[in-house]
Amino acid sequence: MIPQVLERLVQIGKPFIIIMPAPKLFTQYVRQLFANLEDPLQIIIPRKRIQFIKLVNGEVPENYESKCNFYCFYYCWKMGLKRDIIWLEN
Repeated sequence: MIPQVLERLVQIGKPFIIIMPAPKLFTQYVRQLFANLEDPLQIIIPRKRIQFIKLVNGEVPENYESKCNFYCFYYCWKMGLKRDIIWLEN
């Protein structure tokens, strides 16, 4: 699903910021999709893991604790960031 979404966004030239697991950066489809484009893929790296909130029927389940066990990056394209890699401090 992720490759099709990224391919479509690039195909229509739509700027985006999308949150994906950090290891996606090393996949062949990301490498091939962005390797020869004029606008580079830019990455924003959070200081720590992003804690996602689970909702069930619009509510946080009782006793729910967010325990994200993987790192995510913000993958950016055509956003005009000053640098290709940005490390967030807070």
